[in-house]
Formats: sequence, structure tokens, C-alpha cells
Amino acid sequence: MATPPAPQTVEYPLGCVGCGYDLDGLSTDAPCPECGLPIGRSVSGDHLFASEPAHIRRLHRGARHAMLGAVAGWVSVACMSGLLLVPYIGAWPTLAASVGLAATAFLTGIGWQALTRDDPEGIGLDRRGVGIALLRSWAVACTFVAAPSLAAVSLATLAVLAPSPGGQASSLPWIVAASGLGMVLLAMSVQRPLSALAEGLANRLLEGELAASARALDPASSVALVFILVASVLVVLNAPWWLRYPGFGAAALSALVWGVLYHAVIRGLHRALGLEAQRLRTT
Repeated sequence: MATPPAPQTVEYPLGCVGCGYDLDGLSTDAPCPECGLPIGRSVSGDHLFASEPAHIRRLHRGARHAMLGAVAGWVSVACMSGLLLVPYIGAWPTLAASVGLAATAFLTGIGWQALTRDDPEGIGLDRRGVGIALLRSWAVACTFVAAPSLAAVSLATLAVLAPSPGGQASSLPWIVAASGLGMVLLAMSVQRPLSALAEGLANRLLEGELAASARALDPASSVALVFILVASVLVVLNAPWWLRYPGFGAAALSALVWGVLYHAVIRGLHRALGLEAQRLRTT
């Protein structure tokens, strides 16, 4: 009788893609002694194409929602720019801006809730869990706190506009602008774990350039936060206009750079995950 071939063993240092345990000398047919993940999964590499199809489709839907949230954010920025830069433009752009902000919060929240869902095999997440927990809390807050609050602002704006469509409530644009700034600052506060997660997803999709762009999200947000802080201090100190205006300009420009980079990263993730989901449909 022919004897079955002996199982292959890992003959080089190899960290488990689930927990990092060194698998050197273990059989590829065995589970990881630390986390129980099949060692063959680590041998094949930490790539999303080896993950469960349902998980890849869920990530693709999350990236789509997050990308639509970014688009809604740009619409809100355009409306708020008109409100703050053009005198007596009317209050209807306020309604468009507040509706756009509510849509931004809701779509971004449900998008990143999907993108932070546990991998069925426990791969690709922060092993300490701190970054993922912070991101999930931020996404839940966007969906269930920020979005309803901004929707209420939209209803209040509509109530003001209904009696006098041509009128303008002077405080409403500033309330909406402050809400938008608050959302930006909240998003920037979670950029470190968000950048790490986006970079990890890009690496697992074999997208090197996208991973580099995701890695740049964290320093871009840090620079923007510094400029926003400087501009705020100048206002509090009632600095002369020739200091305040450049401060606001630098803050706006740095926030714009961060926004463009974030949009490019989430759009790249949506594209790459879409290609992977399409491959699954055709196989």
C-alpha cells in the first residue's frame, strides 16, 4: 500500500497573519497554536482575494457608502463657501448645506462601520483593538448622533424658509458652518487609525500606491489641525486682519488638501474592492 505523503512544513520564519505567532517548523495543514487560524492561510499570504466572498462584498459596499459620503461633503463645502463668501445669497444654500452634511455623516458612518467589521478569519485588524474600537465609535456617532442632529438643523432651516422663501436667517449659515467645521475636526481626530486601516486594506489588495496615499492621511490631518488651531487662536486674541486672513487661508488650504487626499483614498479602495468583487462574480 502506498503511504500518504508527509505534510509540508514551514521552513522559514513566518508570522501568522491572524496573530503574528512564528510558524517556523509547523505543518502547513495544522492550525496556528496561538489563534487557530489555518497555517496554510498564512502561507498563501495576507491578501483579500483569499478572504470569504461575503466579506469582500461587505467591504465594497462600505467603501461605496463612504465615497458617496465624501461626495456629499464636497456639495456641502460648495454651498457653505457660497454662504460665507457671497453676501445676501439667501438662506436656501443653508438648507442644501445642512442636508448635505446630514447625508455626509450618515453615509460616512455606515460606510466605515462596514469597513471596520471583523474579518471572518481575524486578519487585517489592529491586534490591540484600540484603533478599530475608536473608528467604530466614530462611525456609530456619525450615523446615530451627527446625522440626526444635522437632519434636525435641516428641518429647522426649512421651517424658517417656508414662511418667507426670500428671507435670510443670519444665524443659520453660521450654525451650519460650525457644524461642518465640527464634523471635519471630528474626522481628523480619528485619522491615525483610519489611515492605518486604509493602508492595511490597500496592502491586502496589493495596491502599493494606494497604501502610500493612505499612509499620508495622518500627517495631512495633523498639519491641517495645527493650522486650524493657529487660526482659532488668532481670532481669540483679536489679532490684526493681516495675521488672521493668512491664518484662515492656510487652515482652509490644508483642510482642502486633506479632503482631496481622503477622497482619493476612499475612491481608490472602492475601485480596488469593486474589481475584487467583480472577479468573484465571474469565477
